Amino acid sequence: MKKTFFQKYGILIIFLLLCLVLSFLSPVFLSIPNLINVVRQISINGILAIGMTLVILTGGIDLSVGSQVALTGAIVAGLQAHGQGAFLAVIVGLLLGAFLGCINGLIITKGGLPPFIVTLGMLTAARGLTLIYTGGRPIYDLSKAFNFIGAGYLGS
Repeated sequence: MKKTFFQKYGILIIFLLLCLVLSFLSPVFLSIPNLINVVRQISINGILAIGMTLVILTGGIDLSVGSQVALTGAIVAGLQAHGQGAFLAVIVGLLLGAFLGCINGLIITKGGLPPFIVTLGMLTAARGLTLIYTGGRPIYDLSKAFNFIGAGYLGS
């Protein structure tokens, strides 16, 4: 089946038109500080999208990614708030994320359950554990090293 021009390039055309309209409405829309801000805001989603691409290419689906990020982020922030070093906290977060992913994978492959159901269950479990861990409150008083990482100024 042959794709029409709009089917092939429609999203790009709409994106460019949107940028054009917004640049006329706001003179700072296409400014360097605004573009840097946009890149900072989408960086986490971009990293998640890279991992999700692999899942989708293999015909799977993972609904639990966002909740896993919330849980691991809360654990990392909690460790930081209780005086643990940034390096240890990040390693614990990475290991926890890998562990949760392995649980999903094992249940799907060894248990033969559909990825949609398994990851929906993990979404609920991770979201609940995050709520229990944080008590529904933000975690603050992170170390200076951790705040430096989150400031977006690495290398300067």
